[in-house]
Amino acid sequence: MFELSSIFGKKQNHAYGSIPNDGLSRGGADSSGNANASRIHMTRKVPVKVEPKVYFANERTFLAWMHMSVMLASISIAIVAFADANEWSQFYGLMLMPVSIAFCCYSLYMYTKRARMIRRKEPGPYEEKMGPIVLSVILALSVVINFFVKLYEMNTR
Repeated sequence: MFELSSIFGKKQNHAYGSIPNDGLSRGGADSSGNANASRIHMTRKVPVKVEPKVYFANERTFLAWMHMSVMLASISIAIVAFADANEWSQFYGLMLMPVSIAFCCYSLYMYTKRARMIRRKEPGPYEEKMGPIVLSVILALSVVINFFVKLYEMNTR
């Protein structure tokens, strides 16, 4: 039967960096006749090049998250300041402050984690999938709670 391997040659079965056992290289077959026993498997370590703009991108992301947390804190303080003795508005303003603090703590945590990974030149994933989702859900819940509190307040007047 005709095979494509006869046209393109035989595929090499050894890992990158290992020494194929073709009888010419060191080692050869072991005492049991197993030719694969003398292969040397070396892991390849590629240096990660870190450009200066990576540090600035990390800092820019941190500042964007901090901008959002400061904006939420300002809104929270403004709601509490202009509540005019309305306990539900004060409750909402005080409920928004921990959300702002959570945004601030998350941004600081991710900035330090990414900066450490960049300094060590780790190739690992730099994105965080669950943090923004959790913070968005918390913020959405606080807005929905505010909506229903205002709706309840309108119906009780």
